[in-house]
Amino acid sequence: MKKTFKMTSGQVAMLAVFLGLMLLLTFVAPLLNVFGFIGTAFIVLIIIAVGALSEGRFIGIATGTMFGIISLIASFILPQPLAPCFQNPLISVLPRIFIGLVVYTVYGLLDKAIKNKKKNKAVDYAKFGIAAATGAIFNTLTVMGMIWLFFGGRDVTSGEISTAITPELILAVIATNGTLELALTLILTPPIVMAVTRFKRTLPPTRSASKKAQRQVFTDENGGIETSESDKTDVITVNAVGSIPEQKAALRKAVKARLNGLGDEYRYYADGRIFECVTCLESVEKAKNIGIYASCKKEPDTRRLIEYLLENGKNLFLPVTDTDGRITFIGVDRDTRYAVNSYGIEEPISTGEKTDASLDLIIVPLLSFDSERNRLGRGKGCYDAFLRDSAAVTVGLAYAAQEAERVPTEEFDVRLGTIITEEAVF
Repeated sequence: MKKTFKMTSGQVAMLAVFLGLMLLLTFVAPLLNVFGFIGTAFIVLIIIAVGALSEGRFIGIATGTMFGIISLIASFILPQPLAPCFQNPLISVLPRIFIGLVVYTVYGLLDKAIKNKKKNKAVDYAKFGIAAATGAIFNTLTVMGMIWLFFGGRDVTSGEISTAITPELILAVIATNGTLELALTLILTPPIVMAVTRFKRTLPPTRSASKKAQRQVFTDENGGIETSESDKTDVITVNAVGSIPEQKAALRKAVKARLNGLGDEYRYYADGRIFECVTCLESVEKAKNIGIYASCKKEPDTRRLIEYLLENGKNLFLPVTDTDGRITFIGVDRDTRYAVNSYGIEEPISTGEKTDASLDLIIVPLLSFDSERNRLGRGKGCYDAFLRDSAAVTVGLAYAAQEAERVPTEEFDVRLGTIITEEAVF
């Protein structure tokens, strides 16, 4: 099943706040002679950019759409020289829908082109600012272009004010507004986005209390798998048929199919949520020596987490697996070189410090899990063998789509201390 975007309660709350701010800025501030109409528009553009950069393109599009609809309504209520122009939804609404998408897309291109491996805040500041400024300029060019398209060479009358839509007027608005928008969004958007991001790290996702009650079960004909569909993420159920190894094999097959259905856009969103939650865990903050793994393509991304932990002074150790499936953790840093092992997993070349006993916390990969924190690996038993003799705190990372109603377990399977997904902490 293809994973689609679903808004979290935090994103709904953020949209509500944005809507309230835009209503106040549009209808209340002008009556109080605060900001003025032009200043109000600039602030709203910054709000749209913050939504797109902190929560993704869908929130950016939703915020821009709200701005467009509010502009349309305001054109019938508030006295503005160009109000008749904005009474056309192709001018007041349509261009605004795409502002957040433009900001999000430009930032994505900059992020791919400019690798910030050292997490330099000035680089992030520049990328946020350029993306936001591009969105603001896009708004000015498209709105004024549409005004010229529909009203060029004509006079528009609002109350007793008549305005001639001339090329000189269009160019003057583009020059003045464009310059101000470029400066304000470039300067003000980055610190706001960074502040929002820091605040979000204090708000880990919570599990929906009604999730299990809302499941609707249907059966997969190929392998004895039932998948439960809820308002959030489907839960996979293994029928208690066959031996435990057979049930595990069926669950692995179902989870791999589920992972193949996750889109890149959703993975990007989910990886960000998981990262935010891991970095605000008290156990991670207190740990000095942390074991972690280099994620594979379809696993939650750990590379950003590795960079973050190294930057914050943690001693990191990654696993090396020998031909017998035994794990040894090796100390790594930013200069560590990696190679792909016989299991197709990236691991450090064995030149660093080895440790088997001094880890405070281990971040563990997994293929599936359940609400009791039972873990299903890929069947080699490498981590179970290591964890049985380790006193370290354990944290598993997974997408919500990997959750099972029940993971079949055997006596040698090790339950994890915490499991984190983009939707919940177990």
